[in-house]
Amino acid sequence: MEYYIYISLILILVIIISIYLIKQRKSYYYDKKSLMSLYKYNGIDKNDETKLFEYKTESITSVGGRKVNEDSLKFSLGDISFWVVCDGLGGLNKGEVASGLAVSNFEEKFNSNNEFSEDRLIELIYELNNIIIDVANEKSIKMATTITAVLANKDSILFGYLGDTRLYYFRDKKLVFHTKDHSIVQRYVDIGKIDYDNIRKNPDRNILTRVLGVENICETDSISIPIKVCDGDVILICSDGFWEYVLENEMESLLEDNNKPKDWLKSMELLILKRVENLRNDNYTAISIFVSSQRK
Repeated sequence: MEYYIYISLILILVIIISIYLIKQRKSYYYDKKSLMSLYKYNGIDKNDETKLFEYKTESITSVGGRKVNEDSLKFSLGDISFWVVCDGLGGLNKGEVASGLAVSNFEEKFNSNNEFSEDRLIELIYELNNIIIDVANEKSIKMATTITAVLANKDSILFGYLGDTRLYYFRDKKLVFHTKDHSIVQRYVDIGKIDYDNIRKNPDRNILTRVLGVENICETDSISIPIKVCDGDVILICSDGFWEYVLENEMESLLEDNNKPKDWLKSMELLILKRVENLRNDNYTAISIFVSSQRK
């Protein structure tokens, strides 16, 4: 009898410890808790027009081990800035055309109305979706692309996305959150079929659940309240060909050692090049944005 009581106590203890460890496990998905840590005073008085934030930006894109680079990127810095990265779907036709259409038309339509708002960002992405569908119908082909887009004014950012091109947000050189992929493997994680750590290795990792160009109505994930940037904040936008080979803790450690956007990107690219097998890796693209305060 005492033996069974002893075994039962051990089992209960194991369950309690397991539950505790699961709760302590760091989740990097953006949610209300992670965003609330960013919705705070950033050193700008709303009546102080002399202090601004500068968005120092660098980018890289590579064909990797493929014949065609289906990734596209574009950014423009100004009173209202934007950054956009798209990854055309290789499983369909003309992924490079889809991603190219998305970034070029994003710039054109943004320049015609560069309002800094969630509604405008969602409207832009919806317009891009229709353009890709119309061109695909004209050519009697199917094509699609992911998209992650960021807008910024003098002290805040907004973002919206479809697919698995991620946005990573760092404060004090620590990762605060990254976007949650629209993919089958992410659903596996959500239902407990696989662990988050297995996303990068799962054979279904390239099956996406939301993209531009497939449905007539695209459901964009976005944030309704702008994030107030702070001096030293860092943003990384990258396609899956990039983040698949660079772990989150490595992004942080390399950020500690590199205080310029170009150097940080280069250090992460070196990791990718060390890890690819026989140059058969996917295209990879990334934009790094370093936020710094300045006065007029």
